[in-house]
Amino acid sequence: MNARGVLRRIASMDPDELSFRLACEARKVTTRLQHAVRPPQWRRSDATRLLEPGAGDGVGHAIAALGGERWQDAHQRLARHFVTRASCWPLRARERDALVSRIADRFSGAAADATTRADRLTAGRFNLLGYRDLPCGSPPDWDLDVVHGRR
Repeated sequence: MNARGVLRRIASMDPDELSFRLACEARKVTTRLQHAVRPPQWRRSDATRLLEPGAGDGVGHAIAALGGERWQDAHQRLARHFVTRASCWPLRARERDALVSRIADRFSGAAADATTRADRLTAGRFNLLGYRDLPCGSPPDWDLDVVHGRR
């Protein structure tokens, strides 16, 4: 977009959108300046701000260990927490084999169908926005409108 197009776009924004976009740009510039002046550094103790004590006893103990600079203890507590906690995701890695078996039992052609679809994807053919088997290339040329043949 050229300068005239940018100015036209800005002029068409309502005050809320303009305010939002200016805040986003200011945040980006501020972050870039901060990183230019003082590159980010990892401090183990910073992890305490990221952990939720109520997530489990192990997390609370890990926070205390981090506060006391007992790094190995914190690591072990967090590792135990993540291995033993109940997953909030619908597809649980621990139950992968059982899930694969259930899918194979219920949908006998699932593996062959997945293979066919994967082969089409690696060949650069996609189903997008209701269009089927679009030739997008491998790797895909995301700037090309393959439906209408234009950029």
